[in-house]
Amino acid sequence: MLQKKYSFNYCIFALAGFGFLYFILPLILQSFVGPEFYIFSKEQNNVYFENITFYLLLVVFLFVLSSSMIHSPWVVNRPTTTVNYFIIAITFIYLIFVFGKGLILSRNGVPREELLEIISSQLVPGFGYLLLACFFSIIRLRKSYLLVAFGLLALSLDVVYQGKIFVTNALMLTMFFLDNNRIKLTFFRVVSFVLIGFGFLAFIFILRSFSAGENNAAIGVYTYFSEFMGVNATSGWAKEYAANGGAHGFFNFDPILQKFYIGSVGHGLAISPVAYFIGNFGDYFYLIIFIYFLVLFLIFYFSSYILGRFCFFILVYNFIHLLRHGPDIFLYKCFLQLIIVSLAVLFINFFAKIRFK
Repeated sequence: MLQKKYSFNYCIFALAGFGFLYFILPLILQSFVGPEFYIFSKEQNNVYFENITFYLLLVVFLFVLSSSMIHSPWVVNRPTTTVNYFIIAITFIYLIFVFGKGLILSRNGVPREELLEIISSQLVPGFGYLLLACFFSIIRLRKSYLLVAFGLLALSLDVVYQGKIFVTNALMLTMFFLDNNRIKLTFFRVVSFVLIGFGFLAFIFILRSFSAGENNAAIGVYTYFSEFMGVNATSGWAKEYAANGGAHGFFNFDPILQKFYIGSVGHGLAISPVAYFIGNFGDYFYLIIFIYFLVLFLIFYFSSYILGRFCFFILVYNFIHLLRHGPDIFLYKCFLQLIIVSLAVLFINFFAKIRFK
């Protein structure tokens, strides 16, 4: 079933869904685990409105931005089909090599923490741009078998290294791919994606349980939802940090906040954007997040005049950075990628005009 008009329905569904898991679901789970849960600050119950406001403003931002790009054309001069296949081949060969090395290491009993460090060290500088170019090529070629191939490779990598990043990338690629092909969003597909997503999370946690030598693969509420509860818990610590007059850290705020709470929690937690804005701006939280989303909108909106709808995929591609790595990192990566990709497109267009003049 095809949609009559272009839309970002799948992308909005995925991004809003991820946002719900990181900002709203943990608030619901707090009523079950209690305010004394070991990762919670004493201020955890006082950040409800900040989390809800940020999530609602995020959803509004996504709808407004996507609506402004529905009529944006694709880049007129795109790489040739041969170049697209070459980029995909290089990316796949490299990831297969990384998979093979990880398979050997995992069979030799290398623990998960070391596996994650190893895969990070193997992803050479600039790999993110190669992966982005690979995704763009898959979207541009509209070949389902290429999408399926990357999905299987992503699943294999995450199983071997016991991570989630490649499958998350595959999911984001799938959402944009379906939108680009104007596949109609149906209730059955929504339920299917939700079940597959939670099924994958359960599988990874069970795999980690066995890897850690635990005989009981049953996972509790925190174990299963630790990905979301741990991130959200940093907003409570940020509230307490700001109340104690902690120093600002507009860049790389994560380690600054960790120094404040790690003595109580015992380990680090990925940082929520709510924690970043509360910790740095305190009472100006609501004003600053409005300005932040306004700046994001302007950057992506004007980029669409060069990149067309593809610039929205750059947002999709980096979205996890916003949810758990810091809004400063998300803004920096989006801005840098938009500039570099825009310059590449302008160069290709200029070269094409000179060549065929």
